[in-house]
Amino acid sequence: MNTCRRTGRPSPAQPPRRAAHSAEPPSESAESAESATPGSPGASSPWPWRPRRTVRTAAVLLAVASLLAAGCSAENSMAENGAVVALPAATPKALSGYYHQKLSWHPCAAPGFECATMKAPLDYDKPGSGDVGLAVARKKATGPGKRIGSLLVNPGGPGGSAIGYLQAYAAVGYPAQVRARYDMVAVDPRGVDHSEPVTCLDGRQMDAYTQTDTTPDDQRERDRLVAAYKTFAAACAQHSAKILGHVSTVEAARDMDVLRAALGDRKLTYVGASYGTFLGATYAGLYPQRVGRLVLDGAMDPSLSARRMNLGQTAGFETAFRAFAQDCAKRSDCPLTAAADHPDTGGDTSTSISTDDRTAPGRSAEEVGKRLKAFFRQLDRAPIPVRSDDPKHPDGTGSHGNAAPTRTGPVRTGPVRMGPGLIGPGLMGPARTGPGRMTPTRATDAAPQPEPAARGAAPRRLGESLATTGVIAAMYDEAAWPELRQALTMAISHQDGSGLLALSDSYYEREGDGRYANLMSANAAVNCLDLPPAFTTPQQVTQALPAFEKASPVFGDGLAWASLSCAYWRVHATGHPHRIEAKGAAPIVVVGTVRDPATPYTWARALAAQLDSGRLLTYDGDGHTAYGRGSSCIDSTINHYLLTGTPPSNGKRCS
Repeated sequence: MNTCRRTGRPSPAQPPRRAAHSAEPPSESAESAESATPGSPGASSPWPWRPRRTVRTAAVLLAVASLLAAGCSAENSMAENGAVVALPAATPKALSGYYHQKLSWHPCAAPGFECATMKAPLDYDKPGSGDVGLAVARKKATGPGKRIGSLLVNPGGPGGSAIGYLQAYAAVGYPAQVRARYDMVAVDPRGVDHSEPVTCLDGRQMDAYTQTDTTPDDQRERDRLVAAYKTFAAACAQHSAKILGHVSTVEAARDMDVLRAALGDRKLTYVGASYGTFLGATYAGLYPQRVGRLVLDGAMDPSLSARRMNLGQTAGFETAFRAFAQDCAKRSDCPLTAAADHPDTGGDTSTSISTDDRTAPGRSAEEVGKRLKAFFRQLDRAPIPVRSDDPKHPDGTGSHGNAAPTRTGPVRTGPVRMGPGLIGPGLMGPARTGPGRMTPTRATDAAPQPEPAARGAAPRRLGESLATTGVIAAMYDEAAWPELRQALTMAISHQDGSGLLALSDSYYEREGDGRYANLMSANAAVNCLDLPPAFTTPQQVTQALPAFEKASPVFGDGLAWASLSCAYWRVHATGHPHRIEAKGAAPIVVVGTVRDPATPYTWARALAAQLDSGRLLTYDGDGHTAYGRGSSCIDSTINHYLLTGTPPSNGKRCS
């Protein structure tokens, strides 16, 4: 497959056939910001969302691509200075059939939604070499008010199901004023969920993969980690050979333009979160003249290499953890302070935090971090049981009975979004929007119950890798902090890994029958195609460990080793770091959260500066992404932009 390289340096749905709507011109006299508050009329709280294993977003690395174009020799998409060059405005004749296709809509399984399958070329350089079928879903504008057009949404990943996000959240949870004026639309990107999904390992193999030790202490453990990466890569190549080389972000962005045309819209209106910001920015770079109203929330910086991105994200998780640690240190139920009660291990002290690992009495963020790291070291030596998997305790209360909180499952009250993620066993990272807002159903409820082991499989245990993933999952949203404290208390004081394992399962989209959604597989496939690997040998990781551990004393070593995963991928990367300027595009709103763990705030600043028409909107808060997470200032600003086309002033700040 030909690719456009930088000059000068290498680097489910199913619904009566109908014609697509034509888009109405944007209204310039729509509702004011104050009238466009989120949720039901008068609501000021975050929009409710209870997902059905939809998008999460997770996966801790990035995805930044160079650009493929049909006929690279004539449409080189990278300039000598490394910036994206727009594709010609005229549609190539070879692609005309795709752009003029009529979607056959039919009712989806989800009530109120229509679904269709869109055809796109497998290889945009060779349109006649085969097609891919992409699943599309929509919920038509409800009214009242004049329809503006289609609003395409993507929750991030890569690998998060946009259709799942649409049906579980966006089309029912976005502000009523927005849903009244827009058809809410989503397409699962190629390789994701309903769109010819990438498949790699089965459930039992994935269970083993996610438990691989990602903080190797000796050569034997390093060899095991490398073997796990090689096994995963080989399985993906074996089971997904057709699609594996054609799931780049550039190709997904080009698919979005085909969808725009099939929907009858002159310009694209889009809300992308986390990795979805890179997808949206890539679209803007390729088609600046077709940019309508773009919101890029939890932005990525496409100019970064994989190593710099991973290092930046490592620092981002440390920033988020310090915010959690500072909050935890002030609370009486924090299990990570020396002032906390000694763990009740029921006589089993093999995995308690030893006296030598305890810090001096007191309560500080530094103490919380040191004690968590000490706990991880204990789990590395001796994983702990998961009481809910114990047949003697079918109710999941564990052998300590009433001493453990009752687990009835979380209520998610906000969008699940993913950041670009580090793909490796134990740490897959954000390529989405996180495990969402998880809050207990009652004050006495703790973490959700983990999924049981597959029938016939060995009982599950909580080791360092899965525990680390569970903690990272809670960093996406500060509303999950109480749940994390409870999960850590269960693990440290009661030797029950259920809470942390449940957080990890939610992050990885592990189903109750032991199967996994294709999130991890798609995430790896896109990330490894979009950028050359951060590291190519274990020796390079070893040399970089001091920098990663400085960026995050708690997570640095694990995230450094997770960055090695793409080194053994069977398809060479087609993308390279590049800037996206999108000269001539309409104003693009770039949203950054100051203490975002998955997409650090500096990335949002960088992307807004690169874009010729970027408008930076800052949320001074915690968690991953900002829209729909409780800030009336953020929500009203974005709603006003979507409804009127009027962007905020550059540099506007909200809290």
